Amino acid sequence: MLALVRRVAGAPEGATWWRGLDLVAVARAADPVAPLPTLDEERGETRLAALVMTEAGHSQKVTEARLGKHARQISRWLDEQGGGCGA
Repeated sequence: MLALVRRVAGAPEGATWWRGLDLVAVARAADPVAPLPTLDEERGETRLAALVMTEAGHSQKVTEARLGKHARQISRWLDEQGGGCGA
């Protein structure tokens, strides 16, 4: 999952932090069976987790429930990213 987070974020291979984002926390948040970490909304970690979950094939309903965001917000993020395909 961390490799997918890096790819979506545009981070270099091996990075665990990138441009102020905790990539490990985002990877844990994007994994529905992992304990949910605290994400920093202001830095965009929740947004990145939503993009990663979409890229990983999770439904919008699962993403909403996992991240505590409404479908409308997640749809906006996906639209901004061109459907969630890479950053």
